[in-house]
Amino acid sequence: LRNKFVKIELKKNNKMKKKFLFLFVTLFVGSIIMLSCLYNNDEKEKVIVSLTYNMIKGYHYEHLYFDDDFSQKIFKKYLENLDYSKRFFIQSDIKKLEKYSKKLDDLIRQQDMSFFEMSYKMLVQRQKEAKEYYTEILSKPFDLTKDETLNIEVKNRDFAANSKQLYEYWRKLLKLEVLQEVANEQNIIKNKLAKGDTTVVEKSLEELEKEAREKVKKNYDDYFSRLDKLNRADYFSLYINAMTLSCDPHSDYFAPKTKEDFDIAMSGELEGIGATLSQRYGEIKVVSIVVGGAAWKQGELEEGDVILKVAQEGE
Repeated sequence: LRNKFVKIELKKNNKMKKKFLFLFVTLFVGSIIMLSCLYNNDEKEKVIVSLTYNMIKGYHYEHLYFDDDFSQKIFKKYLENLDYSKRFFIQSDIKKLEKYSKKLDDLIRQQDMSFFEMSYKMLVQRQKEAKEYYTEILSKPFDLTKDETLNIEVKNRDFAANSKQLYEYWRKLLKLEVLQEVANEQNIIKNKLAKGDTTVVEKSLEELEKEAREKVKKNYDDYFSRLDKLNRADYFSLYINAMTLSCDPHSDYFAPKTKEDFDIAMSGELEGIGATLSQRYGEIKVVSIVVGGAAWKQGELEEGDVILKVAQEGE
């Protein structure tokens, strides 16, 4: 029915309305681009909120009411964006945030950034604490002989009641991941022995646990390293997208960097060395070479290479 409705409405639109819509969208995009030059970060955020709100109100195909119900949709989506796995916030944080769950429509209209400001600072602090949790927990051996249980289903698990309970969740989660690594290594050794591999060195449970703990720590070092690289603008994008994605699953706000990546993906054109890179275990590795790019033409860089240093001629 929606598709038919849209088609009927498009047929009814006259040329003047189409020209006006094109002009509005053009001005909207142009305004976003100009923000980086004309405003500081606080002013940018307010203008982007206002422009996004007016675009949704005036030009979304489905007439949407910015009321308490819509506000709760935005709140739920934003909370999922911030901490879907429930690894950072505790229940007292959620109670503070929930006070705004029916007020976001009013805050958006008023360009009031107090909720976003509070949630951003709260998340950064909780991420810092979680970083301390995993570092401390993985510095000591786990007792792998003790039976414990952990609910890993996010939908069936509440946010931790307090910091102590959240620490315990992290301990069990990390123990589970260490156990998985140990079991995987045991299977590898077992399969090699079954094939008659005489080079295999059997290891004790303590040795396997230590190696597994080190591997899990490297994984989380990389994970938190990526989190540390996120800035306020990245989290602001999550806030705006909570608004747009509450309208429908296909309306997205692109921050400048995201827009650049999207353009590259759509056009197949990019600047730079012409290689896809990834960071793991503290190393920058070449994942793939883009055909036609600078690295492909130069011919020396290969998939799997580790980049140790970057320099320009004479620097």
